[in-house]
Amino acid sequence: QESMMLYKSYLTKSSIIRAGKQRIQRCFSSTTTETSSTIIASRPIVELREYLLFPEHVTEFAKITEERADVRKGLLPLRLFGYPETGGVLNNATHAYYYPGGMDDREKLRNIAWQNPAWLEYVNEVKHCVFQQKSTIFVEAPLVYSSEEAEDHDNNGNNSSSSILGLKNE
Repeated sequence: QESMMLYKSYLTKSSIIRAGKQRIQRCFSSTTTETSSTIIASRPIVELREYLLFPEHVTEFAKITEERADVRKGLLPLRLFGYPETGGVLNNATHAYYYPGGMDDREKLRNIAWQNPAWLEYVNEVKHCVFQQKSTIFVEAPLVYSSEEAEDHDNNGNNSSSSILGLKNE
């Protein structure tokens, strides 16, 4: 009888949790007919990649990466490459890529890179320097203005369009 009471308690808690999850999903769901995977696949994304380097190989990684910068920039939409000086994890190479075509664009360009002999050679040269890799993908929110809307700002940074602070009117 005690196990039956525990089971009923479990069912009650499970249904409360399930109902809560459903309410949260409704709050954050898109009003369009697109699925979330379709939205993510087609919206511009920024990928932040971080490589934690072995301290004894940071200089070697930096030298080889600088020598091969044209390979990376020629294959992938690199927007930032740097090493934190303060306030973050040290011995960390951080780079950001912007894919205007979303996840589909990312997959296509990364597949092209992995077919390129110069990219494969670079990766083989630096892989012993890398202790850990991390990739975080940010999906552009609908409230971020597009590059065309950014052109609506005058030279003083004032918004000359009808939208407020360069936000989309959606």
